Order: sequence, then C-alpha cells, then structure tokens
Amino acid sequence: MTGVKHVRGSIATLAFVGTLAGCGGAAMAPSTPSNALLSAASQVQPVAPVSDTKCPSQKGVSVNPCAVTLTAAKREATVTTKGPKGGTFTVIDTGCKTRLIATIKRVGNTYHISAGAHGKGECVATFVDFSHAKKRLGAAKVIIVNEVDKVH
Repeated sequence: MTGVKHVRGSIATLAFVGTLAGCGGAAMAPSTPSNALLSAASQVQPVAPVSDTKCPSQKGVSVNPCAVTLTAAKREATVTTKGPKGGTFTVIDTGCKTRLIATIKRVGNTYHISAGAHGKGECVATFVDFSHAKKRLGAAKVIIVNEVDKVH
C-alpha cells in the first residue's frame, strides 16, 4: 500500500508541475489508463505548490506568486499583478468562489486571497490584463490550494 501512495504522490506532483508549466493552455493527451490514473490522482490528493518555480508570464503580464497554499495557520495570501502600463486586470475565477474554496479581493494591483467557507480544495484564478481600448494584453494564472478543513 505504501508503494501505491508513493506512486500517487509522484503522479500528482507531475500533474501539478505540468499544469503550472502549461498555465497558458495545454494540449490534452489521448485518454489512456495511465492518463486516467494521473487525472484521478491529481484530483484526489492536493499538492503543495513548488516554492522555487518561476512564474510564467504572457506578453509581459504576470502574477507573483503564481501558486499559493492556504492552511489553518495561514488562511490568507497576497498576490501582485504586473502588466503593461495603462492596463486593467480582470479576474476570471474558475470555481474558487462558487465552490467556496477561496475568495479573491482586489486592492489596486494587489489581490488578497482568503480561504473559503467550504475548506479543502484546489482552483485556478486567471488574471487577464486589458488595455483601455478593451484589447486583451495577456494573462497569468494563480493555482490556489486550500488545505483548511473549514472556515468558521
């Protein structure tokens, strides 16, 4: 059983690194039994963000840090966006708020991420920078891992 846990942990780690490396969008591999295991392992077991990972940027648009872990001891995190001058960021929340995993509040070019009421889970928030003419300048993603059991 220990060998299975080790394999699942390794697969989940690879899934996270692959997700982070492909933040700009990744191609899907054909469905195979090993891909199904990879998908299942990455959904079942939360993976802590890799601290030394360089955050990807798209056309000068970035967010730092690009992965945060919320814990009982650290229920909040702050991320900072960076982009061309004159742009306006919009957050596209892919389930963080609706699944009660985390909330994101803007304060200038800084965003405060707080643990949601549901507790444990993972989600991704995309920060899109638009020009004053509403042209998309670029985007950056933040992977949020909430390890808090429940927020009271």
